[in-house]
Amino acid sequence: MPGRPETPIDPTAGPIEKFAFDLRERRESAGRPTYRTMAAVARYSPAALSQAAAGRRLPTWDLTRAFLTACNVSDQEMRRWKQNWEAINRQIRPTGDAPWSGITVINPHPSAERLLTYVTDLEGYREALSALRREQRLTLRQLEERSLGRLSKSTASDMVTGKLMLRPEFVELYLTVCGLQPTEVENWIHVLRRLTNQYKRAQAALRMLTIDEPATNSNAVQRLEPTMSASRSTQRGGSHRRASFINVLFPWRNQRKSEEGPPVA
Repeated sequence: MPGRPETPIDPTAGPIEKFAFDLRERRESAGRPTYRTMAAVARYSPAALSQAAAGRRLPTWDLTRAFLTACNVSDQEMRRWKQNWEAINRQIRPTGDAPWSGITVINPHPSAERLLTYVTDLEGYREALSALRREQRLTLRQLEERSLGRLSKSTASDMVTGKLMLRPEFVELYLTVCGLQPTEVENWIHVLRRLTNQYKRAQAALRMLTIDEPATNSNAVQRLEPTMSASRSTQRGGSHRRASFINVLFPWRNQRKSEEGPPVA
């Protein structure tokens, strides 16, 4: 039983539309199997296979290959399809070396490094992520669409509001979709890892304080982001606890002292 008619595609509208048109033609030449029938072979859902030939975005190569496999494409023909897919992929993303194949990337972001200038903690990092999206005038729905569903609206929202931990793989995808170049993405991820490690050191230091003197420091440990304000919360304790706290936050201090040697009389 044939499925419902698909929305017509103008193959002259652009490379993505032409690619989708060719996928539909290849499906027709295979006897026009239903997407449900194809799904049993391709191991993709009927909806995903339908979207691959919708012409709205370039499907990933994995999805394209599954689509063609369900249409009984030979190995030799598959190689030609892959060459065509790679050519279109380079055409719509001129950099060609973004880490996420098949994702629609918009124009490079000129102020990405500027947004990181004053970021000193994870809260500020989240604010920079939000500012990056706003400056590109992207909605959360558009982020999801441009990432081919790999970054859902709820995940993106929870990341920037603090409900979800800033996982590097999701942040990398978020930045790529916002138009950052690979070197810029690498820098942002480097900053994220540094701030995350700083936060963990601060949390470890606070745990030391609460074990030593829980009643005194109960108010100071309600919530802490890894900023310099964390060190001020130790002023209630003694000098020994303060020194231990600072050494956890800044482990390189002891190394620097050992390199300088004993004071000269």
